[in-house]
Amino acid sequence: MKILETYEQGSGQMINMEKSSAFFSKNVDQEEQKEICSRLGNIQVVHQGKYLGLLMVITRTKDQIFGFVRDKCQKTVSNWCNKKLSQAAKEVLLKAITMAMSCFKLPVKLCKDIHALMARFWWGEDNGKRKVHWCS
Repeated sequence: MKILETYEQGSGQMINMEKSSAFFSKNVDQEEQKEICSRLGNIQVVHQGKYLGLLMVITRTKDQIFGFVRDKCQKTVSNWCNKKLSQAAKEVLLKAITMAMSCFKLPVKLCKDIHALMARFWWGEDNGKRKVHWCS
């Protein structure tokens, strides 16, 4: 609790214990887990949860876990492609995607896929044919 209080004082953010849960390593004894949770105000133990839409524990390959990120970006960008947008509007939308993902360390392959997706959206297409990408 002292560590959490120090965090609150340092960051200016308050921790909502009603929305909080604890995740423990498999090496922590069940009795210890119960004791810790009761000292933290009877918070719940979570075995596999999500934070900002991503799994907290990665058990499979990163491609499997983060595949939905690629799919969501693809869906979002394809919805935007149906609209006539200025370059400024495109820039704002693309920055929104990158800012949302900037707090995660994503696999390089996924980053390249998303970058290609965004480049196709940025440069656009003319009569169903992709335009030249002027950046290497």
